[in-house]
Amino acid sequence: MTRRIAYIHSRLQLNNARLKYMPFGFNLAQKLDQLGHSIDFYLAEDATDDYTSYFSDRTRFFFLDQPLIWKRPGKLTFYLLHLYTQYLVKKSQTRYRAVLSSGQAGNCLGSKLAQSHSCPFIFLSDEFPDIYDAPLWENAEAQAARHADLLISPDESRCQKLTEKIEGISQKPSATVPNTPLADAFENLPEIDWHERLGLPAHSKIFLLAGGIHDYNQVAETLFTVADWPEEAVLLVNGKTSRYVPKSSYDHLDVPGKIFWHTDLFDDPEFHSLVKASTASFGLYRHVNDLDYVGKSSGKILRSLACGRPVIASNFHSLDFISRLDLGKQVTHPREIPGAVKHLIDQESFYAAHCPAAYQKHLSFEAYWPQISLALEQAGLQLN
Repeated sequence: MTRRIAYIHSRLQLNNARLKYMPFGFNLAQKLDQLGHSIDFYLAEDATDDYTSYFSDRTRFFFLDQPLIWKRPGKLTFYLLHLYTQYLVKKSQTRYRAVLSSGQAGNCLGSKLAQSHSCPFIFLSDEFPDIYDAPLWENAEAQAARHADLLISPDESRCQKLTEKIEGISQKPSATVPNTPLADAFENLPEIDWHERLGLPAHSKIFLLAGGIHDYNQVAETLFTVADWPEEAVLLVNGKTSRYVPKSSYDHLDVPGKIFWHTDLFDDPEFHSLVKASTASFGLYRHVNDLDYVGKSSGKILRSLACGRPVIASNFHSLDFISRLDLGKQVTHPREIPGAVKHLIDQESFYAAHCPAAYQKHLSFEAYWPQISLALEQAGLQLN
């Protein structure tokens, strides 16, 4: 049998948060591949060849996409997912020397696989176990965390909170992997006249509210303030709204000529080009679902900073790096947003130069890699 690394990613539903769109896990896998490691991926996604361009031909992909597994979420999915993963592992004829996992179901599967192969287990968590009303999975994931040799989270505050939520893991080693793409994702971006393409007023200052457009992102509060923004500032909302709170539910807050919606999603190069064409981005959250601990798991915030654009973000302790590193404005109340917009327009040149340099030095995956690699080595995963 060959000796490889396994990476298992699965949430509680098929295609829920594909690994490709979760940089904190995806980057780690890419880095291991670049270092010459052979990786087998077990992914709860429909089979696709999307990943082949990101990895060497040493990697193999196994998709946990059998319809019967996902037909009735609950105990049946729990047992069938375990059985099917065991079947694929046996079929691969592989003895793993380390297991990495992410997602609530993925962590449960990863723990079992690591124990059966007597190898290091790396537990990646970007959601707390109690976020879903699924006690079976919650208890199983908590048990998986107790078997981990290393806990990884996108933000230091989330690791700390995880140890408070799960009894018996407070002494576990931990590491932070920020939820942001590798440096080359921000290079050689397409040059696009976004004002013309999206029908925005020429020379207007774009403030971007992107990503998932949910109530907990304070969409309504942001829209309500636009009438008080400087004349040259416009709001561009880019993303998919929830079926529970559709775009039409915000119609009463429209400010003609100042608020623009674009619901189609862009690929990474185009999206990063759009961010660079903006003056700033929004990263606002409510005090729900432990979002106080969002920190560097906020991809919209980190991508904006990487592209040289400051952010208007919530005044959460996990986001205090924004004020500490002078990367935008933190606000506590919507009435502070118009002033923040004016400030970022007035200081646009400063932020365009300061943000990417500060991001690369303090917040990028590359900045964190020395401590990540040390933690992996100490957990038993030899990198060289």
